[in-house]
Amino acid sequence: MTGGYSDTNEVVLYSTDWCGYCKKARKFFNSNNIKFQEFDIEKSEDGRKRYDAINGSSIPLILINGNRINGYNKSKILRFLK
Repeated sequence: MTGGYSDTNEVVLYSTDWCGYCKKARKFFNSNNIKFQEFDIEKSEDGRKRYDAINGSSIPLILINGNRINGYNKSKILRFLK
């Protein structure tokens, strides 16, 4: 357990370099020692395919333990973390 959150959380962040809310999400996860997998949907072909496969329509798009969050919403992030 790090940062008060379980190491078993599955966190995926779909993002871009220029997105301010993506930066906030990245900073939140890093500041709280939450491991996450990140896909830049503009630079990663695999990331774009994954994003399209889940009908992504906004960034950041965050998946936490299968729960979807469109945009940066700290209260939802906290709710879905174990």
